[in-house]
Amino acid sequence: MEQIVIDNSKLCFIFYQDSLIVRSLAPDSATVPTYKELSALSLPPSGWLAVTTQDGLAVQAMSLPQPINLPEGWQSVGLRASYELLSFEQYLQAGKAYQILYWDNHSRFCPVCGTPTQQLEPIMKRCPTCGYELYPRINTAIIVLVKRGEDEVLLLRCSAAPVRMSSPTPAAVRTRCCWFMRAISGEVSRDW
Repeated sequence: MEQIVIDNSKLCFIFYQDSLIVRSLAPDSATVPTYKELSALSLPPSGWLAVTTQDGLAVQAMSLPQPINLPEGWQSVGLRASYELLSFEQYLQAGKAYQILYWDNHSRFCPVCGTPTQQLEPIMKRCPTCGYELYPRINTAIIVLVKRGEDEVLLLRCSAAPVRMSSPTPAAVRTRCCWFMRAISGEVSRDW
């Protein structure tokens, strides 16, 4: 993992599994803390990863191996649920930080020969034994608004979700498959 210089003013995205630690501002709003604000938490001294968000902001991120006790005014919230609490910009930044941490945690060893990888760039690792290079995986996704008439939209709700949320119909499309309309038609005919 790349060692970074701690900057007290940088935002710090701290995750335990898929939960983000945030500082509460009000019952329905929160913010991602800066490094300076983290003195109230018992965090390990190392393990920070430098992340550049999609808007070019340099932030710090950490994945905790176990949960920590949070003082009053702090909370741990699921990444998806944080949409309701954070500003839209911080929500997008949290998503990017989580993705890079996930990649970092799942690319520690070469998938070809099993040797520990070396991080050479912020989003590039190489195996010192066989030279295999690892980059974060990019998955293409599309979203389609399905309307019937002028005032009906197809939405689905996952009954297992802890928060009652609806979303557009998901559709799975295989890599290199250009038959998006066929996949969408199949999902719509099954759900509507």
